[in-house]
Amino acid sequence: MTLTIVTTTRNRPLCFALLERIIARQTLQPDQWLVVNDGQEAYSYNRGQEVIRRKPKKTMKKLDGSKIDEISLLANWQAAFPKIKGEKVVVIEDDDWYHPTYLETMSLLLSQSCVCGVANDCYYKLRSRRWQRTYNMNHASFAATGFRSWATFAVERAVNVLCVNNRSVFVDMYLWAEAQPMHDLKTKLVENRAEDGRVLHVGMKQMPGAAGLGMGHTDQGTPDPAWSQLTAWVGPEDCRLYRSIPKTAWGSSG
Repeated sequence: MTLTIVTTTRNRPLCFALLERIIARQTLQPDQWLVVNDGQEAYSYNRGQEVIRRKPKKTMKKLDGSKIDEISLLANWQAAFPKIKGEKVVVIEDDDWYHPTYLETMSLLLSQSCVCGVANDCYYKLRSRRWQRTYNMNHASFAATGFRSWATFAVERAVNVLCVNNRSVFVDMYLWAEAQPMHDLKTKLVENRAEDGRVLHVGMKQMPGAAGLGMGHTDQGTPDPAWSQLTAWVGPEDCRLYRSIPKTAWGSSG
């Protein structure tokens, strides 16, 4: 089965450059990397991505015809849905860290389930050098979620109906709340742990570029003065990569 990964992004070119390195070393390569970008800053695309350049609008419509201020994440996903080609779809966020076996792991899960993901989120707040565990046992963050193409309707409902109507960016909460009980979709969650002892996914917070959405972008969390927790999660080589980001990169951060 073919695999599509989808990345929505806005004014995070440095993060995206790091993400290209992360995807380049995946043990399973995607058949399609679909990127929707509605930012103004210049990006460099080096992995054969299919790029949708979307111009932001002031408002977006709810189902009843009324309007709300446009929410970038939702509008970008609305642009992505018709362009998805793969039978398996994995969400890849522009500022997160993924283990080299992440896509292989998600693809295997999607051979057995309709919606899958990684539980027990790890958050690392790079600017303030703090970490958190969320211990989410019943759902995965959207950044750590995958779905089969024929289950896209459930994701579209989460984006186009539930999130838009509630002015929310929490696609994951709505999708996972409805996937099995309402849509009778087979779901699967796995522990956030790779075979080499590292984790499968880290939600990197406070990264350079446009401010992040959702939970985890505050300075709350356990201090990591010696970078020991980040090293345990991503390994020493990638920890050095994050440590090398210059302080001047934070003109604004999320």
